Amino acid sequence: MKKIITVPHKTLRTVATDLQKSSGSSFLMQELQNALRNSNPKGAGLALPQIDSSFRGFSVFLSAEENALDTTRPSSRKQDVQMKSFINPKIVDVPSEKTFGPDSEDPILEGCLSIPTIYGPVPRFAWLRLSYLDLNFTAHEETFYGFYARVIQHEYDHLEGILFTDYSLRLELPLYQLDNGKMNSIPLDIVKTW
Repeated sequence: MKKIITVPHKTLRTVATDLQKSSGSSFLMQELQNALRNSNPKGAGLALPQIDSSFRGFSVFLSAEENALDTTRPSSRKQDVQMKSFINPKIVDVPSEKTFGPDSEDPILEGCLSIPTIYGPVPRFAWLRLSYLDLNFTAHEETFYGFYARVIQHEYDHLEGILFTDYSLRLELPLYQLDNGKMNSIPLDIVKTW
């Protein structure tokens, strides 16, 4: 099984290229799904660059109810989570403004399997329309909402060589480190070299 790479790693900063249909691409996407399914802690999404492969693809492991505009925040892993994969995705449409989540007083904190124990608020679109290929390389166009849309944007950023901490630096947003169940504020300087 492929290992999830962590910062600093050059592949995490590389703009990924389109994935072509082949038996190798099917195997690669399978490896990605296995890495996500077996991640510890459990992740909501994982992109190919995170398993050291600079191709445009990611998978999410979410429930259908997390694809709603009124999703307040992710709860503990739901029983009805399903794996969904996106190959060569393109963002087709987004709203005019970004948000930190449904409650501006209590922003959703994002984390990343490639940046263990670090969390922070990130401005994201509340919905997006995405064109993509599925595992059979069949074309789709679909709109995603709420937490589902947030995860897709996070994974899409990985395909562009962008980490969620880049928003923290650019917008001077707080970052936190999870230590023994407690979120402690950390200085932004820590992530400047990633």
